[in-house]
Order: sequence, then structure tokens, then C-alpha cells
Amino acid sequence: MEQAFIGIKTISLSTRGAHKPCSIERAVAHNKREEFHPDERHDPARRNMNRTLAGQATAAGVMGFYNDVVADAGIDRSKLRKDHVQSLECMFSLEPGTQVDALAYFEWCTRWAESKFGSANLLSSDVHFDEHQPHCHVLFAPLRQGKWTGGNDLDGAKLNALRDDFFDQAFEHWGLLRPVEKLRGEVLRAGVAAVLDELRRTSDPMLSSPAWPCVLRFIASDPRSLMAHYGIRPMTPKQKHVPTAAQLHIKHSKPTAKDRDPKPLCFQRHAQPETVTLSKKTHGKTESDALYAFQKSSCKQGDETAAPSASKPPPPDRPVVADSSAEVSTLTAPNQHHREGTKETRERETEHQAGQWCEELGEFINEPPRPSRAARQAADEWVAASLTHLH
Repeated sequence: MEQAFIGIKTISLSTRGAHKPCSIERAVAHNKREEFHPDERHDPARRNMNRTLAGQATAAGVMGFYNDVVADAGIDRSKLRKDHVQSLECMFSLEPGTQVDALAYFEWCTRWAESKFGSANLLSSDVHFDEHQPHCHVLFAPLRQGKWTGGNDLDGAKLNALRDDFFDQAFEHWGLLRPVEKLRGEVLRAGVAAVLDELRRTSDPMLSSPAWPCVLRFIASDPRSLMAHYGIRPMTPKQKHVPTAAQLHIKHSKPTAKDRDPKPLCFQRHAQPETVTLSKKTHGKTESDALYAFQKSSCKQGDETAAPSASKPPPPDRPVVADSSAEVSTLTAPNQHHREGTKETRERETEHQAGQWCEELGEFINEPPRPSRAARQAADEWVAASLTHLH
């Protein structure tokens, strides 16, 4: 069975990768055989066999239609990049000496291309019989819904989808096979197995030939010719996952601050001091105001200087003050806040005075707020009762 060939590319002056720069004027002149390249292999004697299936018969006529289409879309080519995509080209080919009706086949190819790129954007369709392989050039203006799309229709997966659809249609309507690239791996093993199964199914005399070992080695290395002969289509390999540009950027970029998880700037971790606190609510928010903060060092120093007498009973407990501003007053157990965990607070040095710095703790200590009148009166009564008890 014969094979079908298709090539889809952009016409532009870009030199990226393996792209050969070419202008729309030169491409049209080549298709109309009004301009020749020294490396082109064509037979001038067969030039009269070439045919125009669509568009104007001359390069000037094609370029005039191209300029009208671009102007109707409101596109100013002078404002586009120098290497912008000027047109899209599809080239369809058949094998030399093909038994397929070439003109009918290329007319079908032109209609297929029109269904993909728009019949209103079709510039020309020219068939060449003056070269080794009969082929057809179809040019389109890169427009879609009146907008200049450039080469967006031929990006990545879109181009592969176009090729897959064409080969499926060509096999269905013309019985032409997709060209098989060199088989490797799983696809090669599946092709060899399919060819051997077909030979066994037909009881081919080749199986009993003395030359069978040599033929088997040939099939195992490259079964493409026999696959085309028996009409065996190669299996579709599993598509590898191709990461997007964003995924590649994230993968190879440097770790961000979130990835490194550093300690936030201007944040300090403070443990709650072991103090006697008074909890109260103010304007709907609960605050903890330390009325009396006894540090461990001061407590130890007081115990060393003056030890209580064994004959005297301990002083009475500190009274609990209850007023309208303080709803709950409790004595905090030692290390209670330390057990509950620590809190992170944002502080700036400009918010504190120099006298608030504590060399022993290595941090700023906020002065406790002044107690209320009821609290001061309760404290005075407690001190008076303690002194009376001592005397």
C-alpha cells in the first residue's frame, strides 16, 4: 500500500532553530514557477503539466489578493515584527509512480486544508508534476475570525492533532498509510510480531525457504516495508508528559522565601513571666494586666535576706478585688503561661524607651499599667492587715 505525506509550516523571516527564512513573495513566486533556486531539481520539459487548483494564476494576482485580505482585516503589516508569520503553507505529496489519481487526491487535500484554516483565507493551491514526487502547495493567510493569528494554529499539540486527523482521513478515503518513522522499542517489537503473524496466517512460502533466517533478521531490524505491503499500521506509542514552561520555571528556579520558611523579620518570641495577673475585659476584649510582677531573682533575694520566723503564722491571703472593670481575678499558677505556649509579637525599638531595656532578660519590658483606685485600696488594706498581724 502507498503512503501519504504532509508538511505544514509557517512562512516568515525568522531564523530560530532550523527554520529557513522565506517571504510570502518568494513562496508565491516559487509555487507559480516564476522564480527558481539553483538547488531545485525540476524538469523544465514537464513544467506545462503543473496545475493551479485554486487562486490566481500569477504571483502578482496572488499577492494582490493577499494584500486585500490583510487590509480588509484591518492589519497593518508595517507595525508587526520583522520576523512575523506572513502565511501558512501545507504541502501534500505522493510516492513516485503512484497509482492514485493525483489531481483528484490533491483537490481533496485542498478541501481538507480549507476546513482547517478557512476557505476565505485560501491564497493559492498549485500542483507540481515537474519534480520527482508529485506534490501540491496550498497557501493561507494567517487569519481567524478577522484577527491575525500568526503561527498559533501550529503550536505543539495543535500541529500533531492536524497531522493525526489528516492521516486518518487519507487512510479512510484513499487507503494511504501514514509514513512510518524508524521503529524503536515497544513499537518495533509490536511491528515485528504483526508481520510474523501475517506471514503465518497466509502460510507464506518464505517461512520454509532456506533464506528464512536472513529474512527474519531483516524483519527484526526494520519491518516497515513489509508493514506497508500488508497494510499494517504501527501502534501509537505512549505520549511522554511534556512539562509546560511554567512548570519548568518553577522546577529550576531558586527557592522562594516561603520554601525556605525563615523566621519572620522584626518578630521575637517571648515567654510569659511567672507573675500574679488580673484578667479583665475592656471594650469587649480580654486583657491581662500584671499588677504585681515578682521575678524569681527578687523572690530569691528576699528569701535570703529575711527568713520568716517559725513562731509567727503566715500573712493572710491577698484579697480578690471585684469591681465593674474587673470581672474575674485569679492567681496564675507557676509556669501556667509557659505550659500554654509562647506568643509571637511584632515590636520595634522605636516603640520602647531606653529605660525599659532589661540586661538580665535581654529584652524590653513594658511597665505595668497603674492599678485602679479599688485595687490600690485593697492592696493598702492587705498591707495594713499584714503589718498588724506581725505586731
